[in-house]
Amino acid sequence: MLLLGWREGSGATEGICCDLKAELSGLRNTVLGVLDYPAELVPVVNRLSFAQCAYLLSVYRLETLRFVCNVI
Repeated sequence: MLLLGWREGSGATEGICCDLKAELSGLRNTVLGVLDYPAELVPVVNRLSFAQCAYLLSVYRLETLRFVCNVI
């Protein structure tokens, strides 16, 4: 895979790739934490892409904010 003109396995892309994988893993854990780690959703969340996780969290936070503002 070419990334920014570097060959796979070069030091620059390995660092970027590892950072992205760690970020995605953290985002998935955040989604699961918000949902209280339901066993039936863990495999589903683990298949989500970065964009899907980010979208899911943003919708959750927006709806939470909307609920809190309407209650007060």
